[in-house]
Amino acid sequence: MGWIRRRRVRQVLVPALWLLVVLVCIAWRHPEFWVSTYSRYLDAQDLIRKGEFQRALQKLDLALRDDPDQTGYINTRGYLLLEMRNDSAARATFERGLRLDPKNPEALLGLAQAQLNQNQISQLKSTLDRMESLPLDFEQKHRRAQLYGQAGESRTALVHTRAIMEEAPRDRGLIWEAVRLAAAQQDWQEVITLANRLMGMNPPDEVRIRANELLSMAYEITGQPSEALKTINEKPSPENLRNRIALNLQLGYYGQAVTLLEELLEVAPSDGNARKDLAWAQQQTGDEAGAEATYRSLMESGQADPETRVRYAWLLNSQKRHREAWDVIAVLPRPSKDPALLELQAMTAFWAGKMEEAAHLLQKLLETGGATALGRHEALNRIR
Repeated sequence: MGWIRRRRVRQVLVPALWLLVVLVCIAWRHPEFWVSTYSRYLDAQDLIRKGEFQRALQKLDLALRDDPDQTGYINTRGYLLLEMRNDSAARATFERGLRLDPKNPEALLGLAQAQLNQNQISQLKSTLDRMESLPLDFEQKHRRAQLYGQAGESRTALVHTRAIMEEAPRDRGLIWEAVRLAAAQQDWQEVITLANRLMGMNPPDEVRIRANELLSMAYEITGQPSEALKTINEKPSPENLRNRIALNLQLGYYGQAVTLLEELLEVAPSDGNARKDLAWAQQQTGDEAGAEATYRSLMESGQADPETRVRYAWLLNSQKRHREAWDVIAVLPRPSKDPALLELQAMTAFWAGKMEEAAHLLQKLLETGGATALGRHEALNRIR
């Protein structure tokens, strides 16, 4: 009876061993052959969410081995490769998908992103243009417009963004994108229109500050300095202090300019241009003592440029301190080719009693024909 039992054991064991060998061979050639293709895809998605990109890529490759024409898997693989900064492989993957489905929007957008990353701008534009007649959802339209903008096609990007805004008129992020595109295109009237629209929608503070700066710039460039100053004063900050100073000076608000310039010089005491503007603003407000002190500080620090010396000389001349005025401008080349400066040189020399110098300069002044009535009168009297 024992031999019968041994025979039965062999009859069961041998097929089992052969089956095990077969399974090992299959597993070696086709890992996880018992797992469905879709399960592998879901596993890959889960790994992507966890940031385990390399393992996710392996799962996708297994899924595509079993179903090589599944464009959804191909697109997922392409976007995963973009995340992994492997733009060449991503591009090849999207091109593979487009050979199967030439009008697949996700594949086209992925290919365009890979081309952008590789700075292949002409190919990128061609890819985006292929989508013109395709039915795109809102997100796809938005991504396409953004890619145009990132490729430097701000005009085209603005046209597409404007069209998308019709579908989402209250989308503040979209309007802010349009503002920046209009600024990149230097379409300042469009910046004014869009930025004012955005401001009325209570954007986040960071966006409001930046949009406010662009709006103020647009007003200034389009010749509306009062609106520019009004706008920038809504959100005063250290970052826009210089712009506020420039606008106050441009509009002749010298008292406010003095205050702002003093504020600037507290944090930038060596800023010669700010100190020069302060002297001029003080002079315009009638603070001659303050202006003179500022001019002197510029002279002592070696920051007095020719324009500063001219302004200081006129201040001293107005106080009948002609010899001091002459000392201030004596270092400037003379006779100057600039008629206004030549007149100042001639008149200051005359008033300071530098008669020989004055005669020479007044003669040159008459020859240029650029003298004012006062300059011509003094010149003719001196020559006679």
